[in-house]
Amino acid sequence: MPLILGARVHHRAPHHVSVRAIQRKRPRVVRPDGQEVHRGIVPACPRLPRWSPTPIRGPIVRAVELVDNGDLTVRGVGKGRELNGREFEQIRVTSEGGVATVTLDRPERYNALGVGIVGELREAIEETEDSGEVRAMILTGAGEKAFCSGADLKERAGMDPGERWAHNRSMVALAEGLARLQVPTIAALNGLAFGGGLEIALACDFRIAAEGARFALPEVGLGIIPGAGGTQRLPRLVGPTHAKELILTGRRITAERALEIGLVSEVVPAGSLMQAARSLAGEIAANSPLALAYAKASVDLASETTIEQGLRYETAAIRATLASEDYRIGLAAFAEKESPEFPPLSARRIT
Repeated sequence: MPLILGARVHHRAPHHVSVRAIQRKRPRVVRPDGQEVHRGIVPACPRLPRWSPTPIRGPIVRAVELVDNGDLTVRGVGKGRELNGREFEQIRVTSEGGVATVTLDRPERYNALGVGIVGELREAIEETEDSGEVRAMILTGAGEKAFCSGADLKERAGMDPGERWAHNRSMVALAEGLARLQVPTIAALNGLAFGGGLEIALACDFRIAAEGARFALPEVGLGIIPGAGGTQRLPRLVGPTHAKELILTGRRITAERALEIGLVSEVVPAGSLMQAARSLAGEIAANSPLALAYAKASVDLASETTIEQGLRYETAAIRATLASEDYRIGLAAFAEKESPEFPPLSARRIT
């Protein structure tokens, strides 16, 4: 019997199948439409090709991988929160009108970044990239007190040095995934954003803060440094002097001060935060996903490379978009005085 990506997993079904059994049966892994994506044994530990099924409720097969102990593991996920058929325990994901909203949902821990929630956020970002239907993403926190308090220090205290390093690398991958996401991202900062919480906000394209929000990079007071991109993204955003002021003092600043130095683009009443974020996301989502991806990458390169290299990328991007179906649709809609209906991205990575 084949393993079906996106299928329900029976609650009492075994989650591990021995390699010897796999060798005997050579299982097929198929999509729900019957197309085979894998046969036989996974050669090294990679994930099989993903497929995003129609959202369903209940545990689902999200990946099949060969783990260190030699077992082929059918990985299911928990209950309650979905994105393209995926369910999550510590985040909530909704999507409407081409805009995905990802909510960190650990309000009792100030939405701290433990191992579990970081993994779920990384998966949600991948699924957003894969979906083709999401054209803008909002990242926010549950509750009124915190967007994200940073790394879960209670979890960290119980880790050995190797585990701490692995946790840090996962947080770095999360921030980098946000920064490189082709879909434009908006951090709706509903409360405090400290440490790693501020660093993932820095990886977003826009930051809108609620009145009363507070921001800090307090790591030096703990004997470490901001290690998920803060020392690099913050000075590019606010300049080296303001960045050093925040990083070297560990000082907490208000939303109004964050607006003054350019850390956030807007400060709104707390009750209007999500409305402001959705309004901006809606404006973005109305445009060509292809053009958005190229434009975002082009602007990002401006702070990462020389102007000559940036202009070469811009030249390649304008050439690609001039020849695109999106441009044809845009011109036809302009001529007819209609709103264009752009198709989703045809490739996961076009930039």
